[in-house]
Amino acid sequence: MKKLAAVLCAIALMLTMVVPALANQSISDLSENVIEVKTETEIPEAASVQVLPTDVDRYDNAVVKEAIANVNSEETISTVEEVVSALAEKLPEGTTISEEGVVTIEAEEGSEDTVIDLKEYDFITAFADLALVDGSEVTFDDNGVVVEATVKLAIDVLKDVAPEDLNDYLIMLINPTTGEVYFIKLDPESFNQETGEITVDFPFLGTFALIQKV
Repeated sequence: MKKLAAVLCAIALMLTMVVPALANQSISDLSENVIEVKTETEIPEAASVQVLPTDVDRYDNAVVKEAIANVNSEETISTVEEVVSALAEKLPEGTTISEEGVVTIEAEEGSEDTVIDLKEYDFITAFADLALVDGSEVTFDDNGVVVEATVKLAIDVLKDVAPEDLNDYLIMLINPTTGEVYFIKLDPESFNQETGEITVDFPFLGTFALIQKV
C-alpha cells in the first residue's frame, strides 16, 4: 500500500563567492541541517536525500549533461538563456519560452502568470545535485516515483541580502533524466538574512543552481 514517507536527513549547502572572471561559485562545504522528504512509496530506512557535488555521469539526459558541465566549467561561459533554450522542448506543461528568451509560467485561475526574461539573469552558483542516496547508489527518484524534498540551505551569497530583494533570485532545478526545467521562488518568510539560510521546497530531485536578476 502506497503511503507518504517523511524522512529526516542532515544537509545544508554552503555556496561561496569566487572571482567573477572565473567559473560560477562552487560548493565549499556540506554541514548538518534537517530536511523533510516525501514520496508516494516507502523508501528504505538507510536511504536519505543529500546535496552532492555535481557528477554529470549520473545523468541520463545527454543535453542536460552537456549543459551542466559547461556551466560548472572554469573554461566556458554559459548563460541562463542558453541552458533553458537547449531544454526548451522539456519545459513543464504550462511553461513556454519565446524566441526572445522570455519564459512564461501559467498560473492557476485567478492569479497572474509568472514571466521571466532569461536575458536578465546570470548564474551566481555552480550546479549541485539533490539526490536520493542508498549506500553507494545515487538516484534522482524512488524507483521511478517522484521524490519531493523540503531543504534548508545555507547559501553564502545570500548573506546580508534584504528580504525584499529575494525577488531578484530564483533556483533553477533540472531533472537529469527528463530534462524538465523548473524555477523556484525564494520564500522571505523562511529566510535568515544574517546566515543566508533559507528553506526551499523542491518538487523533484535533480541538479540545481541559484540565478540572479542583474
